[in-house]
Amino acid sequence: MSASGHRRRRARLNVNGRYGTIQRVDRPSDNLLALSLYAPSNKCVLLLAINSGPVRVGLSVKRPKGRSADGVTTALRHHLVGLTVRDVHLGDKGSVRIALSRHRSTDRQTTTDSSMEGWLVAGQRPRGGYLILLDSHDRLKRCAIGRSAIRPHDRIGEAWSNTESWCPASPDELRIRGPRLLEQSEEATEHRAFRELRRDLKRHLKKLARKRKAISGDIQRADASGQWRHHADLILSNLHRIGDGTSPIEVTDWSTDPPALVPLVVDRRLGPQRQAEALYRRAKRAERGARIARPRRESVDEEIRLGLEILRDLDHALEENHSADNRPLAAQQIAQRANIFLDAQPQRQPRGKSEKKNPTRVPYREFNTAEGRILVGKSARDNDELIINYARPHDIWLHARGRQGAHVIVPMTRGTSCHPRLLADAAMLAAHFSRGSKDATMEVQYTERRYVRKKRRAPPGAVLLDREKVFTVRVSDSAVRRLLGSERRA
Repeated sequence: MSASGHRRRRARLNVNGRYGTIQRVDRPSDNLLALSLYAPSNKCVLLLAINSGPVRVGLSVKRPKGRSADGVTTALRHHLVGLTVRDVHLGDKGSVRIALSRHRSTDRQTTTDSSMEGWLVAGQRPRGGYLILLDSHDRLKRCAIGRSAIRPHDRIGEAWSNTESWCPASPDELRIRGPRLLEQSEEATEHRAFRELRRDLKRHLKKLARKRKAISGDIQRADASGQWRHHADLILSNLHRIGDGTSPIEVTDWSTDPPALVPLVVDRRLGPQRQAEALYRRAKRAERGARIARPRRESVDEEIRLGLEILRDLDHALEENHSADNRPLAAQQIAQRANIFLDAQPQRQPRGKSEKKNPTRVPYREFNTAEGRILVGKSARDNDELIINYARPHDIWLHARGRQGAHVIVPMTRGTSCHPRLLADAAMLAAHFSRGSKDATMEVQYTERRYVRKKRRAPPGAVLLDREKVFTVRVSDSAVRRLLGSERRA
């Protein structure tokens, strides 16, 4: 097609579709829908705000930023991308409907056929806002947003009943509304980000308050260490009267003025001597913990003070009526402070996700003989890891036939055969690291690793063999000791 033909075709498409073809669908927030339109003459974004009250619609040259695509956005993209917005209609009850069409080429050169595809309708009901798709015969095709807002008798495939009267919206009027709608959307996005940040701050401050309470409890217990020591002193100074501690007695406490009688109760399971030692240990631990707990409480108090200060500034920024130029700057500064404060807190690792004490651990024991290396699995799970992650397809796999035991791997070079003495040593280790290792003889099966497969959901260590060879091994204590002495130590 010539360049002039392309220009004529673009001109006709721009006449048939007044607004443009939908190239992208976004939902920056729950109540805002953004349709990115393309037309040969310009690009624009059609905004639909489905808040409480009448649905607001406008055209903008800028696409609002917000959250990433969710399931609803993905479904809308599937249904809407590629359709052309022919017209926008406003209802007398605050609803908006958008006429959608699909362009189909009927001539390779210039002619096109524009067929009506359906409607995108947004409105309000007593239960909330809704966004639905209708086909060209006004039958309900899909409810994208607000399924609970539509009437119970409105079902997929049935006619959508609506008594509103519609009038076409002027594109110039929509362009006037668009910037204000975009500004309100950005403000709503900013407020939502502030609310989420405020929620995270309050949640973290609650955690700090619980932490401070726990530390204060440790300090209070440390303050009682003097009483525990004094109680232990009374027990030791009255051992001759306590006896076996089967009955409580009263002793004189000479540390008070005037002296007073104090009841002494001794735990029969421990006895007086061991109970006094336990009280001394308890007091010592509490005093040692108090020396650590007091600086920790001061650190937590400082964190709480800083967090409350940021939270107060955040509330002040939300309530204060900043100008359009100063408000984003203040918001960015406070958000940056809050994020730095939250990121500086140590994150607790989930249970079971802690780092391994020995990150270099391997799932096998390695034995070095004159003919080569032999690898023996350490446990059932290690057997699986050995054959799946370490063994190569051409390596030799061995196992005691019909018995529970270790998987043995003989690493091989591709295209070479296993030395008979190396195979016999590997079979000896397979027999030794198995149930029934005290038997004089044992059958050992072997094959290449490529013929060993792990069945799905099989227990650890259980495998299936596509082919195998079996031979009998006579277990020799001297050979086992020689092989065990060749183990490589970490």
